[in-house]
Amino acid sequence: MSHVVKLTSHTGIAASIPYLLGFHPAESLVVIGLDDNRLSFTMRIDLPPEAVVDDVMRRLAGYDAVLVAVYTTADAPGDLPCRSLVDLLIVELDVREALLVCGDRVWSYLCANTACCPPEGKPFRDGTDADSVAAAHILRGRRPLSTREELLAAVETQDAEAQAAVTAALPAARAAADRLTHEQKIAALTRLLASTLTELEDPRRQLTPEAAAQCLALIEDVEVRDLLLQRLASTEDPAARRLVDALVRQSPDGHDAEVCAAKAFLAYLDGDGVTARAAAERVLTSQPAHRLAALVLAAVERGVNPGHLRALRES
Repeated sequence: MSHVVKLTSHTGIAASIPYLLGFHPAESLVVIGLDDNRLSFTMRIDLPPEAVVDDVMRRLAGYDAVLVAVYTTADAPGDLPCRSLVDLLIVELDVREALLVCGDRVWSYLCANTACCPPEGKPFRDGTDADSVAAAHILRGRRPLSTREELLAAVETQDAEAQAAVTAALPAARAAADRLTHEQKIAALTRLLASTLTELEDPRRQLTPEAAAQCLALIEDVEVRDLLLQRLASTEDPAARRLVDALVRQSPDGHDAEVCAAKAFLAYLDGDGVTARAAAERVLTSQPAHRLAALVLAAVERGVNPGHLRALRES
């Protein structure tokens, strides 16, 4: 099922950004690329970023239009802060909306009508727009973390106890996978996904070490890994996200490359460049020549439209 929310107001856009990023930004410039009026790619840069406007333009030039949001607590007497930065972006890009977000209020750089954009800003965290945005993302298993550091930790932090259990289960799982033909591995992954996703529909359930080890052993075959990507990318089932996140946490060092690369690829398809970069860098730290991780990181650096990667996956 697809859960679509139409963002038609300043408050709706402001409420949605933390879900798109996966965390609540602070002292940040956020730029969202639009394709055919759909949110496609989200990037975030630390303030003050006047010096990186060229980088923003390079990454977002291929999109139909953009939404801009400045997150800051800085003051600018007589005007909104970072006005010069926003003006630079307006000159170079088709900016559909430019917002200032401070605390629980939002202002528009483009609207001078005090009837809809009062000088004191508009609250955005309570109300119909915020509720609709939250409901749609929660149905997809998304909840924003408090900070970027928490988001990075969720990708980088590993569960030592779970890793030890998976490490113990891996030899048997590998031996079983080695006895299978390629077609049998695909069939085994299909059965494993069916049972595991059903179990993980209950958020209280945990991925067993045996199931994690079996999945890791199977996706060492890159074609099987790509099948996993195809299956997970074609569903919005929150259980699919829990499966990938559990595998990332439980994968022992040296055995985590394929699942972290899958995490990076799936995050990028969602337009989540922050998570995609963190997961890809985790792979490349131990395997600098890993092709999928390098592809995702290059896509993040260049602002490649996630739709292009989606087309590549489908081909």
